[in-house]
Amino acid sequence: EIAFKQIGVNQYEITLITYTRIETEADRPIIEINWGDGTIDSLERSPGFPEFIAYDINKNEYKSTHTFPGPGTYKVYLEDPNRNAAINNIPNSVNVPFYIETQIIINPFLGKNNSPILLNPPIEEACVNAIFQHNPSAFDEDGDSLIFSLIEANGLDGKPIPGYTSPTGMSMNTETGTLIWDKPTNQGEFNLAILIKEYRNGFLIGSMIRDMQVTVKDCENTPPEIEPIQDICVEAGTFLNFK
Repeated sequence: EIAFKQIGVNQYEITLITYTRIETEADRPIIEINWGDGTIDSLERSPGFPEFIAYDINKNEYKSTHTFPGPGTYKVYLEDPNRNAAINNIPNSVNVPFYIETQIIINPFLGKNNSPILLNPPIEEACVNAIFQHNPSAFDEDGDSLIFSLIEANGLDGKPIPGYTSPTGMSMNTETGTLIWDKPTNQGEFNLAILIKEYRNGFLIGSMIRDMQVTVKDCENTPPEIEPIQDICVEAGTFLNFK
């Protein structure tokens, strides 16, 4: 995802976060960012990164500042080849570019704005035939209203990926940002994208996309099935004991 912080009248600091597998060609000491105003910059990875997160995953951070020419709407985006192979819901995924974007709306009448920060990393594993949940834990220091939605992931030139299918049984709470996948049935890797829009006084003031993958496994640790307890009336001051 790409987060931003306003540090001047038309000046912003962006923080680009990616997650890559260790020991792959996807490692990027330098990465390109398009500012949406006709300019492109090469960003160096921040000191202290890559940072090991979990499993075989590294977290990467890139920071930069940019001054936009004036008020307006700017689409800051990253397009990077390529996604990993064998993603279940993206045909020929190894040849599909990875794409994320953030929309910066500079409107002096709405005031200074910072994007949400996603506190929960998108490193998730799900189990076959078990309910899976993910919440990005978005925090907005400006107190703007956040609206969450599931969208199709994008690829080359920010366009929809041909043949992309949304995982069956997946839904999202638009207000809390909790994603629920009602019991995936197939093992493997699945891709999804979360659009987060921020509103102030009823006006759209910015948006960002988290593009992530979930690995579904055949887990051995399954919860027990508990038979429901029949309705029992208990008088105040007495005890009810049961297994």
